[in-house]
Amino acid sequence: MSAMNPSARHYRNQVVRIAEIAVVSDLIENVTFKNCVLIGPAVLALVEGVTMSGCEIEGTEEGVFWVVPAEREYVVGAVGLRDCRLYSCHLQRIGLAIPERVLPEMRRGFGFSEA
Repeated sequence: MSAMNPSARHYRNQVVRIAEIAVVSDLIENVTFKNCVLIGPAVLALVEGVTMSGCEIEGTEEGVFWVVPAEREYVVGAVGLRDCRLYSCHLQRIGLAIPERVLPEMRRGFGFSEA
């Protein structure tokens, strides 16, 4: 298997190890993933402009969602996503750092029941 290109803007039908594309920066910007398997271990912080459609995530709701309180200005140690699109992707060993206000939408999107 060849190494990932950390500067690629489009990934399609690939296995993508987050650590391999977050080598030069802890922010992934303006990248599209279609029908990919995204593999951690990683926590992805949804910074802004992220679209996720038809994606699946492995794990329990409590394990995958890292809820960030509204008053927190930033998150250290996570890989940020800005202006990225994920279509029909499968996420393995990945947590999502998300603002409290989007938790209900994320629960529905990934098929978790409302608490």
